[in-house]
Amino acid sequence: DPGPPHPLWVPRWDLAMGPEVPLCAFLLFVSGIFCAAAGVGGGGVFVAVLMVAGKLTPHDAIPMSKAIVFFGAIASLGVNLSKGTIGSHGSSIDLEVCKLVVPSALLGTFIGVPLNWHIPDLYITTTLALVLVGITAMVLRVAVVQCREEASAPDGPPIELSAPEAPPSSVASKQALGGCDYALGFALLVVVITFGTVRYHVRACAEDLRSGGSFEGACAHPVMTTMFGRGRTQAWLMDPATSGVLFALVDAVPLVSCVALSVLGARDVVSVSPVRAVAMRRVVSFQVMALVAGVLAGLVGIGGGLIFSPFFVVVGMDPSIAVGTSSSCVLFTSSSTTMQYAFTDRIVPSLSLIYGSVVLAASSTGTVLVHRLRERFPLRKSFITFIVAGSLALSAVLVLAKLATLVQASASPAAAAAAAVGTPPVDEGAASALQAARRPRSRAIVRRG
Repeated sequence: DPGPPHPLWVPRWDLAMGPEVPLCAFLLFVSGIFCAAAGVGGGGVFVAVLMVAGKLTPHDAIPMSKAIVFFGAIASLGVNLSKGTIGSHGSSIDLEVCKLVVPSALLGTFIGVPLNWHIPDLYITTTLALVLVGITAMVLRVAVVQCREEASAPDGPPIELSAPEAPPSSVASKQALGGCDYALGFALLVVVITFGTVRYHVRACAEDLRSGGSFEGACAHPVMTTMFGRGRTQAWLMDPATSGVLFALVDAVPLVSCVALSVLGARDVVSVSPVRAVAMRRVVSFQVMALVAGVLAGLVGIGGGLIFSPFFVVVGMDPSIAVGTSSSCVLFTSSSTTMQYAFTDRIVPSLSLIYGSVVLAASSTGTVLVHRLRERFPLRKSFITFIVAGSLALSAVLVLAKLATLVQASASPAAAAAAAVGTPPVDEGAASALQAARRPRSRAIVRRG
């Protein structure tokens, strides 16, 4: 049982009064500072903290982590923008790289969010643990190499890693992004959120109709009645021709839009490169990485920064620029996944406001910290790289601890029953509102996939 839905109009303030909330908020604040300084978003750490300290199940912890990563990404972006943008001295964000990877990352979130329903919690946690361990080892190696090179020439200019894969935007001359680029990015974000939400509710409504559910079930969800009117979705799905077109549109429009903008961004980089074949290979590697990051963001709850920031560092981007660019890309992936989860009743509103406010303050502090390190130690890139590696290692340890708990629970019926206690009950005062939004059979069927 994936647990009860959490409609946005039912805040559930009783859950915010739980004894575990203060400790969880404190741990989120501390971890949020280091995650923001590392530019990793913090989703992997936050999922583990929410499961261990906040006593949420993976089903509830993953959407909640996306919501609080979104708060943190807003704070980090504000601080980074105040330090300058691409083309200015002291730049902290490579906007051309953002333009290159964001469309692929958004496509990944469109794929990853529904996958979260199909895959059991044990497999999701195992995937997250493997990803974190692998990336931690990779970034730690880079940090050690940087530290050794800096120690060998302490008074000279910083030495780059041998044969770095320069970021695609460094292959070409820098070009300022125009208003059209920002408008297209925002429009693509809206398209992915809207069609991802509609896809979920349309399929839930179709399943409700096939299984003989009442009209007051999935087909009457407020999201659908607000967008299309009462009873219209049901009428469309009862017509075979119309339903086929509807199912095709909710998948095709975001897919085509993301691919089109990905191709456009790649063309802009490759067209001004002196060696187009090399530039194309690097562009493809960045976009494949972004697609994987987006899928993992929707599936296992990371903000995307656990992939973005280490990747940017490994390919040779200045660590402080990598942190700022990663934080900016995370804003898009976290916005996409947060809104899709929120409009499909997966996020507890009261807890998201409390934990999100805490991470908002922590992310501001952490982002300021990384800029001060950059100003005070301009030749010591390894400082920031070690922060990235430390945040990743903390994430891996917490997730491995949770994985051990899930393995024990799956092997012991008694432990499984104890683990289920973490799922909060539905209070009686919200029962009527929850009943209107609940999709009785569609949730279980979608998860079995």
